[in-house]
Formats: sequence, C-alpha cells, structure tokens
Amino acid sequence: MAGVDTVLTSERLDALRALLDGAQCVTIVAHARPDGDAMGSMLGLALLLEAQDKQVVRIAPTPVPAFLSGMAGSDKVIVASKQQYLAKKGIGESQLIVHVDHSAISRLDPYLADVVATSGKKKVAIDHHLAPSEEFDLLFSYPSSSSTCELLYELAVRLWGPECITAEVAHAIYLGLMTDTGSFSYSCSHGRTFEVAGQLVEAGADVSAIQNEVYRQYSKERLRMYGLALSEHMEFIADGRAAVIALGHDFLHEYNNQPGDTEGLVNEPLTVASVFISALVTEKKNGTVRISLRAKGNAIVNTLAERYFNGGGHPQASGGTLASTIEAARVRVVEVLEAAIANGECFLNS
Repeated sequence: MAGVDTVLTSERLDALRALLDGAQCVTIVAHARPDGDAMGSMLGLALLLEAQDKQVVRIAPTPVPAFLSGMAGSDKVIVASKQQYLAKKGIGESQLIVHVDHSAISRLDPYLADVVATSGKKKVAIDHHLAPSEEFDLLFSYPSSSSTCELLYELAVRLWGPECITAEVAHAIYLGLMTDTGSFSYSCSHGRTFEVAGQLVEAGADVSAIQNEVYRQYSKERLRMYGLALSEHMEFIADGRAAVIALGHDFLHEYNNQPGDTEGLVNEPLTVASVFISALVTEKKNGTVRISLRAKGNAIVNTLAERYFNGGGHPQASGGTLASTIEAARVRVVEVLEAAIANGECFLNS
C-alpha cells in the first residue's frame, strides 16, 4: 500500500477532483489495438464517472476485439479509425481527456493523437507502463502495478470510497487485471494484486463468467488458424531457447482474422520447458509488421523491443513495429533473439 500511496498522494487526488469538478463531459481514450486492461480501465472508469453524473465519451483508436465487446458500455465506444467525425466531436464537446493504459499520446493512432494533442483540453493519464511522457497535465503512473485496472481500483476507492465498486465496475476492472497478468501467471509479484482481485470478487466480479467471456468465445476459424500457426509457422531457434511465429497477411485473411484473434498465441511457445522467449510476427494491411514479445524466467524483452523494434512495454511482455516485409521482419527477429541470447543481453543477472 505504501508504494501506490506515493503516486496517489492527497495533492494529486485533490488536483484530479478539481479537474473533474470543472468537467461535465469527460473523454476517456485507450491505446491502439486495445487489450483487456485498456478496455477494462476505460469502461470501468466510464461507469465510475457516470455514477458521479458525468457525461462520458469512450474512444478506442482502433477496433475493439470481439471477446471484449460484451463489457458494459462497450456498445458506446467510438472507434476513431472508423468514426473520425464522432471522435473529434466527442473530444471537442468534453472538458477533460483521461488517457488509460498508455504512457504517451503517440500510443494512439495518428489521427486521434493529432486531435488530442491539438485539442487544448486538460489531459490526465492513469497508467502502469515505464517512462511516462511529460505531456500530461496530471499523471498517475505506477509501473509496479500489475495493470492499469489495479491502479484504477486503488484510485477509485480513495476518491469515492469502496462502495463505488459496483458489480459492473468490478467486472471491468477484474477483466483487465486478469488479462494483463495472464490469469495471474506474471506481473503479479505483490500480494496486493491478489487482495484487489479478492475485493473485486466480493464486489460482484464473476470469475467464471469473465474467464468464459475472454477465453471461450472464439470462432472455429480462429482455432484452425492457431493449430496451423503452431504446426507450420513456428520455428525454434537459439538451441530451443526461443521461438518465432511469423504470420503473413494472406494467411491471416484466409482464416478471417479479427482483432484479438491472435491474442495469446505468442504465449504458447513458452509452454515448452526450454523456451524462454517467444515472438509473434504479424503482417498488417498498412505495410508494417507487428512484433509481439513474451518471456519467462529471468529473460526480459522490453529492452529488445525498445532497441530493435521501435517499441517497448513490460519486462516480460512487450511489442514493436517494423516497416518491412513479413519475411524480412522474421529474419530480423531471429537475428536479434539469437544474438541477445548468445551475449546474455536479454537475461537478468547474466
């Protein structure tokens, strides 16, 4: 508790209260390619603010994965890449912008980032990533938190008391906490994470229903794509200590890939005892290639994402982007991982 209290100081909380008091309409924005933590913190905060009689505009830069579309308020989300007019209108009509689960405005898509940056509105960030930007007027940043949703819970109970955590709010926050820790398998080395999870369950979060919502609602095509990706598109490198899965656009299109369908695929190679680093390389329609990196044990990947792939993230869950063909990107990822493992660059205490 002492750790997060250094972020949730009385001065910062008072500053947030003042900003909220001066805002009848609040826009909440999540990062591009929103995941469970981004959606959970955005929709959970929206419910909390609506309970305070605020009008709330919810904006995601890019489409929301289908497995997150059942959350309360998800039907009100404006997808900026498809609804530019509505996104700009919503920001224009609000008096405050709250950024959740991202540490810089650049994590939004280019159109939305420009609208936000030039809006002239006050900007608050609630986030748990490293190296937050200084472009926000008020920042709640706590990288030791398992997730932005956990930090949001701590912030909310200090602002409005534990009674503000209704069953719907608990559902959203628990979903984000659960997904950002891989169902409590990483990024949760502090006991407080489990205490918060327990309090969310007490408030009404249905663990079984959330697990079913997130992990058991995919299509048949997605299951077939998973099988082929692992059997035909995965290679083990560096004497079996790393694995790379490369999926081109044509392959993904053949299996009707939807936002979120490859979620979790990068974790599968880590089930092999010898594998400490896994990479998923996916080709996008815009000519770029997305690199997703995961690690276990004493391996870390955030420095690799920053140094070689124009990205960043958490020590054991990071990503980046290359302007490249899928094959050139695959070759580059293999080169980087093999060298990093050989020279110990990606291992703590090496």
